[in-house]
Amino acid sequence: MPPNTFTINGSVREMNIWPENTTFPEHEGKAEFVSYCGICHSLKYISSQPDFPRKTWDAEVHKMIAKYNAPIDSVTGKKIVDYLVAIKSKP
Repeated sequence: MPPNTFTINGSVREMNIWPENTTFPEHEGKAEFVSYCGICHSLKYISSQPDFPRKTWDAEVHKMIAKYNAPIDSVTGKKIVDYLVAIKSKP
């Protein structure tokens, strides 16, 4: 994959950002995680996080909803938290 590029030609700025090649394990809630979390930030950001307990993942998802107005209802939020716990959680 070519590197990301940024060029300036006079007042015109152009940026080419290549798609991520981040993969996540299959588990219930993956579709919601990819669909909703990827709207606002890179999913690669999640893969760089340490393993957190459920309480922390729940707080993070709630923060995205309450503070950043993520369009996630409570059922979807629970699925996302369950997915994050399944793939990135401390025992």
